[in-house]
Amino acid sequence: MAIANEIVMFANGNTDCYVAFADYHNHKAAEEWGQNMGSYDHSVSLSEKSAKVRTAYFAEMERLSGVQLTEENRDHFFANPMVKYANFAIINALVNVVLPGYVRATFAPFVDFQTVGYGDVVNMKVPPKTLYTVSRGARGERTSFRQKKYAGNVVISPIEHIITTYVDMARVYAGKDDLAEAVRAIVISIEIDMNNEIISALNAGLANGTYPAAFKETGAFDGKKLVQLAQRVQAYNMMAKPVIMGTAAALMNVLPDASLGGRIVIDGSNPVISYVKDFYGFPVYELPQTPTGSADFGMGLDDDKLYIVSGAVSKPVTVVMSTALTNSNQFYENADLSQNFTMRKSYACEFIGGAFVGVYDITE
Repeated sequence: MAIANEIVMFANGNTDCYVAFADYHNHKAAEEWGQNMGSYDHSVSLSEKSAKVRTAYFAEMERLSGVQLTEENRDHFFANPMVKYANFAIINALVNVVLPGYVRATFAPFVDFQTVGYGDVVNMKVPPKTLYTVSRGARGERTSFRQKKYAGNVVISPIEHIITTYVDMARVYAGKDDLAEAVRAIVISIEIDMNNEIISALNAGLANGTYPAAFKETGAFDGKKLVQLAQRVQAYNMMAKPVIMGTAAALMNVLPDASLGGRIVIDGSNPVISYVKDFYGFPVYELPQTPTGSADFGMGLDDDKLYIVSGAVSKPVTVVMSTALTNSNQFYENADLSQNFTMRKSYACEFIGGAFVGVYDITE
């Protein structure tokens, strides 16, 4: 399992804790979400992996803090400021191990994910979308009219996002809290919020009044119109074949037309009804639906919208994420001996790609 160089340096070469957590996270995602976040060991159960993460976590905390945990010094250990420092740094590193992999696995066709240092801003170069004009010559010119394409630039400044949680220190002392699941809950919370911001950035860019209307289709679903839109996206993106993306519900529309002889054959011994993987030569990619967290239990993605993206040319959405700042209070300050934990994670999503994107709004 590949671990980023900055994590390897932070761990001083011993990445056991981070490899164990990534393996646990990928295994949990495969079992509970049915989503491939990366490779994992199939021969070990999740409960065994949780215990392994806990052991590796405390070993890493001892290494980073320089304080050894024993049964005799357990209360002093958790009150030690160096232990607090180590705890925050390790959790931030654990989040950074799996979060980039999640974004790349889920939004691979259209998201460019980058990490930066805390407080950094990124000046993104946006390549030109158009090509050079080819003129007919008369065998007598030395040159045609001179042409040059200029790249644009967009400055992205990560925006701070805050999560505050708390832990029951009595259960930590007793060794009964599942540290792996606690950290994973933070990761999932950030993942879902980032999901919604990525889709919001994509929709905002496509809804901009200056975006070409030729790459927007609205109305009842028509397979021919979808193929024509995909062809246009391909033609104006240097002939790079695009991907048709949408939620599972949106992709239910993407079926061969019966009037053209399209048929679906279902295996009687193992019946499965699903969206097609390829629609007239254009690959199909499912985007996972996400919750908005609103009172009406809204969803983050529109089930009546299809996106056509040529990610090989330029990914339309860029996500920039910085390292985190964390803080907590002394657990004896709270009446229930719980300890607050606040993580500040900065990230921003912008629609800045140098390629054309198509969108099909299905109204019926």
